[in-house]
Amino acid sequence: MIDVLNVSVQGIPLFFVVFVLVELLKRIEDNNGEPALKGNALLFSSFAIGLLVGIGYFAYNQPPEAAYQYWFGAGVFGVAIGGVASIFYDALKMVIDKLIGARLGE
Repeated sequence: MIDVLNVSVQGIPLFFVVFVLVELLKRIEDNNGEPALKGNALLFSSFAIGLLVGIGYFAYNQPPEAAYQYWFGAGVFGVAIGGVASIFYDALKMVIDKLIGARLGE
């Protein structure tokens, strides 16, 4: 069984890679200088990035097979990585919003 929270590639934690990619998405701006992705779109994007990176990690450790069990396992692992990444993003956003609100006296 794979310990989802401690997976790494060449010593680099997989969640670090997901968080960096999500942070890069957060910094993409539209024509008005506003973040292009906000709220649920960013939450879904973090899930999708985690899903893709998780499936990639699964394929990195076990060569792809045509068997259903392999792809189902890769999908479940990707969902776990994506789910944790989006939960972390949502929790971090909530903490930051509360800290900003406390500093502004809200």
